[in-house]
Amino acid sequence: MAKQPLRPTHDDEIDLFELIRFFVDIRRYWLIGGFGLGGLAIVYALLFHPITARQLTLNDVGLNQERLALLTTMIPASVVPLEEQFIELGQAELWESLKDDDFISKTIVGVSGVDLKEKNEELENKKRIDAMRIELKGKDPDRLKRDIKTIQDLVRGLSQNLAITTWLNDEITATRLNEFNKRAELNSIRLDEERLTKQMQNYEAIAKASPGVKDMQVILNLSNTMDKLTDKKELASVSEFSGAKYLPLTNRILAMKTEQSDLKESRIITERELGALELRNQALGLIEDEMAKLTFGGNTLDLGSVFTRLASLRTPELAAEQVVMLDQTERELIAFDVMARKFNNRLPMVMEQKGEAKLVIIAGVMGGVLGIIYGAWLKLSQAYRRRFR
Repeated sequence: MAKQPLRPTHDDEIDLFELIRFFVDIRRYWLIGGFGLGGLAIVYALLFHPITARQLTLNDVGLNQERLALLTTMIPASVVPLEEQFIELGQAELWESLKDDDFISKTIVGVSGVDLKEKNEELENKKRIDAMRIELKGKDPDRLKRDIKTIQDLVRGLSQNLAITTWLNDEITATRLNEFNKRAELNSIRLDEERLTKQMQNYEAIAKASPGVKDMQVILNLSNTMDKLTDKKELASVSEFSGAKYLPLTNRILAMKTEQSDLKESRIITERELGALELRNQALGLIEDEMAKLTFGGNTLDLGSVFTRLASLRTPELAAEQVVMLDQTERELIAFDVMARKFNNRLPMVMEQKGEAKLVIIAGVMGGVLGIIYGAWLKLSQAYRRRFR
């Protein structure tokens, strides 16, 4: 009789009910671990988890993405001399943080309503900044408010400083160039005036030398240029003369005197305009000297001393053009002075604690896993001792 084959045993297979009973037996460990660490995470989130403070300030100081990027690179160097000031205000930690480029790039962000990922959007719109967002993390809400205000004042002050420096450099260059061009224009007028005077003297001498000749007609080139007509046929060109081709000598002398009067008036006006440009150059030099004396203190600069220096240039002897030029310079400077009252349109500050739920969930899961590991270790230790007792 054939023997029946033995059925293989399944002692090494894992029974699902045994696995469930295993977890039920060690339930107190993973429950204690999960709820224990989860509870500690809740306590930490309520008492010690950092607060995130965020505030938007509307951009009314002309910032764009490029200027903001340049301004943020200036912050670390600008706060170095302000160490004592920050310490006195109890913001030594903020002072240390402001020397870190990564902290600045994460804290100060220019925002706008433009979709930067949109390919069809114009480049100028992508550079636009509608508001500046400042975001800080900490435990003390009052301290966060002070720190955010300090950063806002710092950005406004540096923005003013940068705007004045850029304006001053551009205006000094432009005014010197305008002065050079105006001086060249004046020299040209004087040369024309000198040539016209000599030409008029020559024709007056001709008129005196021929008193008996009436209505002498001569060819006169009133353009007062150095061009010489080599071809007599070109004399037929009326463009070579300010009037008719042939005129009586007396009329030509009268026309030359009229032109001489016009040149004289033009010379006087140009001299006055040149004086105004020279005074503007002097005023810009005083502003540059006075700005070099001012010390950046973490906020907008007090330009009172600059206006005082400009006022010293106003004397009763000034021409009208010079007064107008000083008025224009002071008006442009006032635009920078009023920046001290800008950058104050701020939306309400938002304070929130981010990531508490995630922290509690992660802590609870980790506690449960640790409880399972500990319970499994105890269960296996007990089974090992019972088997080999």
